[in-house]
Amino acid sequence: MILPPTTRLSGRRDDLVGSLDLVGVNYYSRLHLRCPGKTRWIGDFAYQDRTGRGLTDNGWEIAPDLLEPLLREAATLGLPILITENGLAEANDTLREGFLRDHVAALIAAEKSGIPIAGYLHWSLLDNDEWLDGYGPKFGLYAVDRTTQVRTARPSAAVFKSLGEEWLGDPPAAEADRENGSTRDGAAGRNPRNQRVIP
Repeated sequence: MILPPTTRLSGRRDDLVGSLDLVGVNYYSRLHLRCPGKTRWIGDFAYQDRTGRGLTDNGWEIAPDLLEPLLREAATLGLPILITENGLAEANDTLREGFLRDHVAALIAAEKSGIPIAGYLHWSLLDNDEWLDGYGPKFGLYAVDRTTQVRTARPSAAVFKSLGEEWLGDPPAAEADRENGSTRDGAAGRNPRNQRVIP
């Protein structure tokens, strides 16, 4: 067997030790693996709907119950966690509301158990060009007409906004606080979650 050449890195950068601000977690689904495989000796892998929540347009399982254990494992690094990508491909937007609600519920449960959650970034705001699948999968909270470039909010965009307002506190009330100079939790014009924003 011929292996490609590898790059060897050596040395130590003492200035990097302890320099991380947070841990980023990308979570979409889980992949089921069988070793040895029935069709391939090394192993078979497939997405399966074991949760009963359905599969996304690109065939991925919706498994929000696995997010909290993943965050618990990431928390062992002792840093705040930022969910840097989480979303699903779904053109007709029938599963996305439940997907969002279930994943945010997992984040809230993780946070209540003491896991430091720095934030959540949904993939994606707009339908986009996916590396392997081009413009096929529709991940966006906003649909994009590729001919006119018109962006249209899917119903789940309002759900995402509502969940964000619930999780962050009441942004309109926080804005009113800033305007009249009142405080929340001892910090002028900031709600409790905004106090935990990483510099």
